[in-house]
Amino acid sequence: VTGTSAADVESAARLLLASRGTPLPQGESVNAQSIRPAAWGLYAAARGIGAGESRTFEQLGKAAMTTHGESIRVDLRLPPDLYARQRANVELELHLAYAAGLSADSGLNVLLNDAFAAAVPLNNVHGERFLAYTLSLPLSIFKPGLNSFTFKPVMRSSVIGECAPRGGRFPLTLYPDSLIRVPEASHFVRMPDLGRMRDDAFPFLAWSDGRSAAVRLLDTDKASLESAWNLVGKLAQVRGAPAEQLEVGLTPVKDRDEIIIGPLEKLPAEIAAAAPLNPLAPGRVELPVDLLAPSVPETKLSWFERLIGGQPARPKPILTDAPTTRVETSGRPTGAYGLLMQMRSAESDRSTVIVTAAAPYLAARVRTLVDYPVWNQMRGDVMLWYDDERSVYTQQVGPRWTVGEAGLSDRVEYWFSTDPWRLVAIVVGVVVLLSAAVWMFVRRRLRARQGAGATAEF
Repeated sequence: VTGTSAADVESAARLLLASRGTPLPQGESVNAQSIRPAAWGLYAAARGIGAGESRTFEQLGKAAMTTHGESIRVDLRLPPDLYARQRANVELELHLAYAAGLSADSGLNVLLNDAFAAAVPLNNVHGERFLAYTLSLPLSIFKPGLNSFTFKPVMRSSVIGECAPRGGRFPLTLYPDSLIRVPEASHFVRMPDLGRMRDDAFPFLAWSDGRSAAVRLLDTDKASLESAWNLVGKLAQVRGAPAEQLEVGLTPVKDRDEIIIGPLEKLPAEIAAAAPLNPLAPGRVELPVDLLAPSVPETKLSWFERLIGGQPARPKPILTDAPTTRVETSGRPTGAYGLLMQMRSAESDRSTVIVTAAAPYLAARVRTLVDYPVWNQMRGDVMLWYDDERSVYTQQVGPRWTVGEAGLSDRVEYWFSTDPWRLVAIVVGVVVLLSAAVWMFVRRRLRARQGAGATAEF
């Protein structure tokens, strides 16, 4: 991939990228004359389905699939910031056919992300075809970003004993016009959440071409450059699209979600002070012990309760506060660990992520971070890790905020669902206000009935 100028090198790189979907002409070299890159929309991605949209299996890359017992997998990608109401359902309309001769306990199990979600009975001994067989699954059980359906047939013969058919006697076909329909939903999510960055590179590649994100380097040394490209490459891999318009530089970029990456020694003091964990100052580490429920004896019935046929109330264990060890550190709390933090940008609701480590360890820590066993543990807003998946520590430390757009009803439901005590407080407050209003109204009516200027006892 080369050229006589920076523009030529960029064209050659774009040509190599385009060759993933279209084979290059045969030959030792190809000269890119003109390339018009694809325009990526918000949340656009391969096998993507947006709110209020539907896709057939064929559009998700699956042709007609016939199985004799093997599992069939269909992948789809949802927007990473969908707000799922409890009553919102994703619908599967399956077009399938299966052979005759199956027993009544045969079925097609439907797994979502390797967890059982639904089943289709295959109990007609004469075989059957289903057109638009509908399964409804709550949107809330889907993950942000990439999801996988696995259709696993369990087919048993209606003939038992030594004469039972063996092998691939019973075919099942899942047709490509089967579809998945996603309900209307709001794009509204609570931040910080490194788990969404883990699953779908959110919010940095919500625009899959990277136009809403920027990378700020704290240094131009080899370790910083290597770390930045490894991380950007991982995000693009997670998202499944090239981040062609991602900006990389040494200065802040306004109106973009920002990744700050570089050695700890070059991290500006004002950024470190605003972070959930200040890596430049002494800190405190809290080590909680797992909560253990105390043993509760079985509740015994009195003679009267036994007489009336009562049932013992199930004893509820009372969880005590976890004993916590607090460690005050006099030095920098990271040591040789890598540190990943997410926080709110100073001027907007956008997100800032800091990726840092002491200079001698930065490149090695980022190489470890982008490996699946460590990357898969990313959550909360602070993450510390060393050299393998056993050395990962995560925590939710900083304040929360929300991003996205939602109607009033969605915002109210989301607000109460995240903190039910708010609803209790509001209900109690309304009851108190109504009681006070009724009391004042009755008191005023009583005085009016006793005559002007008369003393009223109430």
